[in-house]
Amino acid sequence: MNVKADPFWRKAKIGARIILRSRAGKLRPHDHRVAAVLAADLGVTDRLLDQALACMAATKEHYDNNASNVEAGNSLGFAGGHNT
Repeated sequence: MNVKADPFWRKAKIGARIILRSRAGKLRPHDHRVAAVLAADLGVTDRLLDQALACMAATKEHYDNNASNVEAGNSLGFAGGHNT
């Protein structure tokens, strides 16, 4: 099964975004309602939420690293500074 087509994965990613907003102190009333619905869904497990958080952190780190590589003069964003 395609991971992107999995409804529980999509719900876990939504839950992960809510967790990140909570950590940043930027929760909205809508987030509380959605979190309650996701918490009641048996398919959205703690493990799936952890994986979604790790995926988002890895993606953010990847983009942050590429941005710093581009700022360092590497136009392609590759670590090591080679423009090949």
